[in-house]
Amino acid sequence: MPIIQPSERDSKNRGILITIYILLILGAVTQIFPFLWMLSSSLKDNIEIYKLPPKLIPPRPTMVEFQFNAPEGATKKQLEADAVLASFYLLQKRPDVKEVRTKFFAHGKLVYELDAPQFQAKKLWEAATVSKATERQDWIAGAGGISKELGGRFYPDGKNIEPTPPPAKQSELRAVAAEVLTKADLASTPRSILVGRTFAPIFDSYRKAYTALGEMPISRFFGNSLVVAILSVAWQLLVCSLSAYAVSRLVSPAWGRVLLLFFIGTMMIPGMVLTIPNYLILKEFPFRSLFGIPFPHANLLNTFWALILPAGASGFAVYLFKGFFDQLPMELLDAARIDGATEMNVFTKIAMPLSKPVFAVLGIMGFMGSWNDFMWPFIVIQKKELWTLMVGLYQLQNSAGEPNIVMASLVLGALPVILMFVFFQQYILEGIVMTGIKG
Repeated sequence: MPIIQPSERDSKNRGILITIYILLILGAVTQIFPFLWMLSSSLKDNIEIYKLPPKLIPPRPTMVEFQFNAPEGATKKQLEADAVLASFYLLQKRPDVKEVRTKFFAHGKLVYELDAPQFQAKKLWEAATVSKATERQDWIAGAGGISKELGGRFYPDGKNIEPTPPPAKQSELRAVAAEVLTKADLASTPRSILVGRTFAPIFDSYRKAYTALGEMPISRFFGNSLVVAILSVAWQLLVCSLSAYAVSRLVSPAWGRVLLLFFIGTMMIPGMVLTIPNYLILKEFPFRSLFGIPFPHANLLNTFWALILPAGASGFAVYLFKGFFDQLPMELLDAARIDGATEMNVFTKIAMPLSKPVFAVLGIMGFMGSWNDFMWPFIVIQKKELWTLMVGLYQLQNSAGEPNIVMASLVLGALPVILMFVFFQQYILEGIVMTGIKG
């Protein structure tokens, strides 16, 4: 039998470690690259997203915003014509500009705005069958339809917005006006006067995602998800820890094994199978109060209760808690009972403080599960003001229609989970080690 020298053994172990590290790095890259690509796409305009070869680092955005003073008594048709001319003339002369945003103000209020992305404007140009001689007149005649196609918004009573950027220099204004308006337009008195222009920030798609659902900002859905996730976690930890403690310490070992098998059995049932029973129970909820908290009606659908109460039924959490409580020294608990402590005091003063690792790992896992849940909130919550973030992002993706806005919304949905893992990974690892969770 050959004798392996220490140097040979070290070389062999080093080779195995290098192979493991390479595989782990490749696995990490495959997991993180989709998120990086999603983040990169959220910072691009819709033209750059589809360009080949693709670029991971987004270029500088080239959106130009025009701000006009609308004349007294200007009609919607006049403003639409001015906006279409300004937007389309500049996009034709400056192909490097990816979007032109035109705003008209009257008495300090916004009365009309038009967003003209290059990719949409190009489609309209290609669809038009006009000659160069009649191009300008035809665009003016069809300005109303073009404005509607591009999502132009008219505010008859004016709309208060955030303070506008300071006006550009007069030399710059003349140069921009010369790009947009013809010599005939410059010689005459234009109906609208250019007062400034700005470049869109790199996070413009996030601004659009924030307000894409109209009067209900995406921050409302953030708040709803946060409330639901926190209350669901608190409810699950309370119910499952008490249940596990009772199975572990308050019943005979034989009954403990039977009850544990019951909780483990619930883990074998697919979640979708329980969707209909849970829905019907919440629709005709049999209890009028819970821990002194009254339920005003039997139908708990379209309430946060429909998202919180089912979280308490977790066989996995009971299984994990019981395994940890079984490891607690019985002598310590008996000493507390001899000193006159009630069973609830033993649980809250001794068992819970010693169980911080399992509480931490289950709390983090429960939070992420509640935050990422889509199907159940989508089924039981129909009121827009009660939508969770995942439901709100789904509706936003269906209504936005712009890839960069969709990517920005997905990044917003993923960030809280990523940040939680980054800041609480120590507790996750400690909980895995202490509770004996295996992959």
